[in-house]
Amino acid sequence: MDNLKSKYPLSPRKFWKKMIQKAPFIIAVTFLIGITFILIYTGGLTPSPHNDFDSDFIRSLNIFTTFSVPLFLLLLLPYVIYIRYYIKTYYYDGSDTFVTIKKGVFAPTEIHVQYLKIQDVYVDQDVLDRIMGLYDVHLSSATATSGMEAHIDGVDKHAAEGLKSFLLGKIQLSDMSNKIPVPNTQSQVATKNDVRFNSFEEISNITYPLHPLWLITEIISAAITAVWFLIGLAFVVIFVSFGFGILKEGIPIDILNKSFLWRFIPLIYIAIFIYEIVYVLIWKSNYKFKFFPDYIYIHEAVLSRQEKQIPYRAVQDVTVTQDLIYRLFGLANVVIRNAADIQSVPNRRISNDIIIRGQIPENAEKIAEILKKIILTKNASRTGL
Repeated sequence: MDNLKSKYPLSPRKFWKKMIQKAPFIIAVTFLIGITFILIYTGGLTPSPHNDFDSDFIRSLNIFTTFSVPLFLLLLLPYVIYIRYYIKTYYYDGSDTFVTIKKGVFAPTEIHVQYLKIQDVYVDQDVLDRIMGLYDVHLSSATATSGMEAHIDGVDKHAAEGLKSFLLGKIQLSDMSNKIPVPNTQSQVATKNDVRFNSFEEISNITYPLHPLWLITEIISAAITAVWFLIGLAFVVIFVSFGFGILKEGIPIDILNKSFLWRFIPLIYIAIFIYEIVYVLIWKSNYKFKFFPDYIYIHEAVLSRQEKQIPYRAVQDVTVTQDLIYRLFGLANVVIRNAADIQSVPNRRISNDIIIRGQIPENAEKIAEILKKIILTKNASRTGL
């Protein structure tokens, strides 16, 4: 059977919309490169042996004008390749119970939403869509993430109407099936659910542990975090130092060259890096999760401690995600969301998401599929309550 993308494909005009949206940015980058070249060539940024500014400026302007189009095309080419691959790998399909949408190149995201949990389906157009005859089909559950991830953008009018009718039809069928009478006694319901749950393998941090490569990704993330911290610190020091250099007589502007902070940068970096690694190792030693017959349990603790239990009937959507580092190392996360994405408590906000981390993509997909089957055994309302 053809999937939804084959039946209601993306419009070829989606490619051109993406190109039009990105063209101003690439033009701006081309212009900035040209200005930088002119300033350097005429001695505006670095000492230059040329004394005739006007002739140097005209000469560099002529050179930039000659090479501006090839430079623009050179900058545009990687984006063309990216968009082509993005559209080629853009995937959406609908089974009898779930709709699946997958998109992304460097950090792909695959979201699964049960028809019963879909709150609304709508079609919209921005200004460029109206000009090009494109439509976006949105569907969302009670989570904020589904509103951002669960949409199919860049289809023509026929495909938009077809997708909308398909989704609304599935929602109606799900509502009707959810109204089928269930056994009167709680024991009968419990027995039925237990039998179905036991037909699946155990899902826990024992059977699906963190992959060894996960620790390497965390080490790389810690190194990057330390670099960004130092960059932020450097900007603060530069701002303060130049401020004092300008406002206070007697403090030279080149104070940065003599600042003790530069001497201690390696030590600061190592300290931040060690803190991040110790934090990760403590988190890893306390991380555990398990799928119980009626709910999912996860425990995390470092400086504070969190235990979460999400009943299967409250699960709104399941997402398999990869950031750039995970993509490079072949890992993925399974993100399980309920209707309350964020919980506010005094002085902080706590995410109610359950994240099963550091899995190879095959295991992440397997966990998501098993979870989808378990969810179907639970009597759930549209709000997940």
